[in-house]
Amino acid sequence: MDIEGGEAILLDFDAIPALNRATIVVEVHECFLPGVESLLAERAKNTHHVKRIDARERCWEDFPIPLVGWQELAMRGAAVQLMSEWRPSGMCWFVMTPHTERVATGQSAE
Repeated sequence: MDIEGGEAILLDFDAIPALNRATIVVEVHECFLPGVESLLAERAKNTHHVKRIDARERCWEDFPIPLVGWQELAMRGAAVQLMSEWRPSGMCWFVMTPHTERVATGQSAE
């Protein structure tokens, strides 16, 4: 999920109970909506394991297709810029995995 701050609206585990069973990867936009990171972590704490992944500066070695010679020379600068997506500092993602016991037993978050 990458909806520029809209994750605070869409990831409402009470309003959408099916989210309690979903594995969710969300880009957290604290820069657009201060407090959204703690809001999402609080909402998910009873239903999901939340792993935070911090953004980092991208480098040529991250490029997924092996290029050499003139291809590398032609692509190197643009590829690194495109992979970074001009993210502001402090960006992160949450990987939210449902608690196994809740999914297995069908228990709600309450």
